[in-house]
Amino acid sequence: KQWYQRRVRAEATTWAAVPGKDTEGVVHWQALEATMTLYMDTNSRVKQFEDKFWTLVVENVGINGKHKALATKRINMAKYVDTALRGKETREKYRMKTVASKVHLTELQVTFSSKFERQGPAIDEDMR
Repeated sequence: KQWYQRRVRAEATTWAAVPGKDTEGVVHWQALEATMTLYMDTNSRVKQFEDKFWTLVVENVGINGKHKALATKRINMAKYVDTALRGKETREKYRMKTVASKVHLTELQVTFSSKFERQGPAIDEDMR
């Protein structure tokens, strides 16, 4: 079985320091679009998709271009699929797991939306 690791990156667009606190701030990222294949859970009586976990990572990029993870959060993307095809948006706020010793708290606010592109049997392109 062959696994493909996909990365979707967004560059931070702004940093706003919290007044009076040099080490705290708010970062905004540009919107991301990612395409993924989800499979229907054929063993379920309810119309739902099989779990599909993604890990969101907040990274620091050093002057030399080296990436260092600061915080992570594992998310089940199947939870945010709009099976009724209404174009629903879901907003979530996550407390991330810090993985850098100098980071004490990382919270991430995300808005998910889904678009149903096609339905049918899996093809080779879906498996990549």
